Amino acid sequence: MFNWLQNFADWLIYSVFGLTHGSKIGDAFNFFVYDSIKIFILLGVITILMGIINSYFPIEKVRNFLTKRKMVWT
Repeated sequence: MFNWLQNFADWLIYSVFGLTHGSKIGDAFNFFVYDSIKIFILLGVITILMGIINSYFPIEKVRNFLTKRKMVWT
């Protein structure tokens, strides 16, 4: 799913910054760049989805729904 991102991280770290593939520092920076970008993408997707959900379900309607239907945990 994120192969394009791994290719970008490889290109950035090994070609642009000139670190060697297989070295500890090169692999560490590659992992850091790859995971940081992936986390920001996933965080953005979650933020957009929650914004859409929040706009369709106003807080008052959700609050009224939850107070009317109390769940009993057994």
